[in-house]
Amino acid sequence: MASGAARALLLGGLSMLLGWYVIGGEIHFYVNERSAWLVALAVPLLAALAVSHAHGGGRADGAGLLGLALPLAVALLVPARPLGSAVVDQQASAPASSVQSAPPLDLPPIVRLGGEGLTWDLRQLEALRVRDPEMRGLAGAKASLLGFVYRPPGLPPDQFFVARFMVRCCAADATAVRVPIRYDGAAGLAPDTWVEVEGTIDYGRTPDGPGPLVEASSVRSVPQPNRPYLYP
Repeated sequence: MASGAARALLLGGLSMLLGWYVIGGEIHFYVNERSAWLVALAVPLLAALAVSHAHGGGRADGAGLLGLALPLAVALLVPARPLGSAVVDQQASAPASSVQSAPPLDLPPIVRLGGEGLTWDLRQLEALRVRDPEMRGLAGAKASLLGFVYRPPGLPPDQFFVARFMVRCCAADATAVRVPIRYDGAAGLAPDTWVEVEGTIDYGRTPDGPGPLVEASSVRSVPQPNRPYLYP
């Protein structure tokens, strides 16, 4: 009976935790927005299981209780937040074979036709990079990028990356997408600060080798978006 009550308590706690994440929007820190409804569906199911165990239904063992307690403990000890610079560092230092590549993205019709007059965003630049790693023909084009500041060790003081994560299903398969920025005030930007960058695309030496970078005309801090990830 005691184990059943403990399991009911843990199931009820998980139901309330997921419900809180769904209502508050933190669920988008963990799963693709197209999968959020599945998490929402789990809330009443977990609540129903909690009621069942509270009335003596089902059995609970130590391993099962531990499996329910662990996610609750992690949620209480680690604040909900999206992936950031620390994960970009991990992916940058990992062997190439162990890092998932970003999924191919469809290019808008104007991009496929050459992109004349287009102001490029981070998602469009990544879509082009997948198709053409050299990203040719962008010199002089406008760019408007939203992402967080990423500054790995050894970066020149006038450069930083605007970065975001591309998520297929959940945070476990996230792949970093980043674009180098040249900006005089780069050294004063705190890592993981969300910024909006306006500028012009040029070519030169970047931390990843020769390639395109954005000469920033303005960099302003903005609030973290409710949906911080990009999706295929």
